[in-house]
Amino acid sequence: METAPRRRSGRIGRKGGEVHFLGRRLCSWRVSVGEVDGTRAENNRNGEAHGGGFGPPCQGRVRAGVRCGQRVVRLGTRFAWIAVGLVLGTTGAIWYVFDRVATGVVEQWGTRVAEVQVRYDSARLLQPLEREIALTRQLADSPVIQALARHPEDPEIASDAKAEMERFRRNFGAQNYFVALRSNGAYYFNNAEDTYGETPLRYHLSSDDPDDAWFYRLVEQRRDFHLNVNPVSEDGVVEIWIDTLMRDSMDGEILGVVGTGMELDTMLAETAAIEQPGVTTLFVDYRGAIQLHRDRDLLEYSSLVRPEGRKSRLDGLMDDDSSRERIAHLLGAAEAAPGSVQTDFLTVDGQRRLAGVAWLPRLQWYEVTLLDLDQVLPISRFVPLLIIVLIALVASILLLHDAMRRLLLRPISALESAMQSLKTGRYTRGELPAASGEMARLVRHFSDMADTIQAHTRELEERVTSRTAELNRLARVDPLTDLLNRRGMQEALEQARDRAQREGNRLSLLWIDVDEFKQINDAHGHDTGDAALRQIGCCLQEELRRYDVAGRWGGDEFLVMLYPATDEHTERVAKRLVSRVSGCVFAAGEPVTVSVGGYCVQGEEPLSRILRCADRALYRAKLSGRNRSHLAPAPTGRGSGCSDEPSRQPRQQRDDRDRAEREPQAEEPLPNPPAASGDPVDQEHQGKADREQAGSRRRRHR
Repeated sequence: METAPRRRSGRIGRKGGEVHFLGRRLCSWRVSVGEVDGTRAENNRNGEAHGGGFGPPCQGRVRAGVRCGQRVVRLGTRFAWIAVGLVLGTTGAIWYVFDRVATGVVEQWGTRVAEVQVRYDSARLLQPLEREIALTRQLADSPVIQALARHPEDPEIASDAKAEMERFRRNFGAQNYFVALRSNGAYYFNNAEDTYGETPLRYHLSSDDPDDAWFYRLVEQRRDFHLNVNPVSEDGVVEIWIDTLMRDSMDGEILGVVGTGMELDTMLAETAAIEQPGVTTLFVDYRGAIQLHRDRDLLEYSSLVRPEGRKSRLDGLMDDDSSRERIAHLLGAAEAAPGSVQTDFLTVDGQRRLAGVAWLPRLQWYEVTLLDLDQVLPISRFVPLLIIVLIALVASILLLHDAMRRLLLRPISALESAMQSLKTGRYTRGELPAASGEMARLVRHFSDMADTIQAHTRELEERVTSRTAELNRLARVDPLTDLLNRRGMQEALEQARDRAQREGNRLSLLWIDVDEFKQINDAHGHDTGDAALRQIGCCLQEELRRYDVAGRWGGDEFLVMLYPATDEHTERVAKRLVSRVSGCVFAAGEPVTVSVGGYCVQGEEPLSRILRCADRALYRAKLSGRNRSHLAPAPTGRGSGCSDEPSRQPRQQRDDRDRAEREPQAEEPLPNPPAASGDPVDQEHQGKADREQAGSRRRRHR
């Protein structure tokens, strides 16, 4: 373990190290630390050459039960020797008994069982299928059905064929049939419920439809017989379809395909699904695709049309290439010698299984039986072995558990608790118990690392707190004018309103807008406009009391909050600000003026209404000719004071006024001011007239 912290002026140094356990590095750590006094410090802690720990060299002392300079047996080595001894002893005993007793029995008796089982399973499958296969051949050879295949449009032949099909349907075990004609693709079908007895013609096959590919593939291969496992889409029942080619009795030409279906569950119940411990029976077609298996997830549906690479094949159950080669050899040998049973040992699902294979030429399927000899053969002679293994395993587990608990588990559990305490910030040095060997060094490493992390965490928390406060200030201050920005002003207004409401005082809000600010930017550039805004900000700070608040609301708009305030004080401050700005702020040598709207009110009013009323007062000041202030009257009752109707947005007001001033105006007498009872600001339909009056006053004022 080593640490090498370096601190430089104005920079952040790093401190780190590594933790070793059982001779391997568990983790490394590195903590960033900051400059404290501007000096560079070095803090080297020796110990890595003496076991990787912190602190000075051992110098011959005994440290946590491990003497320095002496070769000791590591904890990992001790556990390794224990595990090796247990494995070798148990394996030797098991192998000695098994090799002498079980090998001969498995090789001789298991082969006989496999042959008997294969023949038995083949007979169980052939019994229900042979009758159905014979009936499908009779249906394919029926003159009436062949006449329908040659003349599908003849209604008399179609009627006779329908009756013939129904006669065969009642004889089939599942009482269903299908007839597919090659000439026009007609597909006839009826089920056990006689759903389509009157209209057995269901549809016409198409070579472009993937669902009909089975028919064309079967005709293309010219195989007289085929068994196909396929789910029925209407009711979800999985069936085994017996497909038989219908050939012309005269020239052998393929006229179509006929057949019937049997429910898979019925077949499985009679063959592969019979519960026999240690015996797995499955049937595969001539290509090796699985057709019957107790696990329905392994069945290969529509194997005739599915690509070879996507089929669920028998060799896919094998675990290694050697087993796949052996099963392929068994299939070839069984087909070459029908009626014989070929056997060999394979590896399936990680276990050694005895496989028996037979070829069923009438079905063109293979019957495969896999025997788990550990279950099939009696195990009574292996009881002594099982007892020995059990005693050995129990004793080994107890010994290993006791050793791990004393040497490893207890210290690790305490170390984990200390890590959780460190994670939550509640760790105190001295919580860890005494340990020995490498665990002792690990505990010391963790304690030193935890102390360092806590120290630097406190330092980083102090920095974060300081910088967070600075960021909060910057987030609420406008960088151009050094006044509050919109967020900061919003918070200040909410706090002042709440205070006014609690104390029962009045507060005032002044809304300030720079006159013709767009023309200043357009004529002299944005730098001149920014300089004017900075000067206005300085004027606001100099003219206000120390407990009043000013902020830049956005663009060329400023807000001033006066608290406590009265109408007289608000009016004086507004006029003083107008006068101060016009006399002190210049843009390219020309004076800059502002218009001010004010509103003084009790704190009970909502902030949105206060802002709206101050905005309306500013609008009236603009309409009056700019470079002046206007104070909105305080509300005295229902319907008095500032209206609750939404005010025009300041930017829209200025754009409308500038557009009105640029339009040519006829020199005519100024209209009489509105009556006391009328309010042009609250009358939206008089907006254009107000803007024209403001523009006329502006020109005359100049």
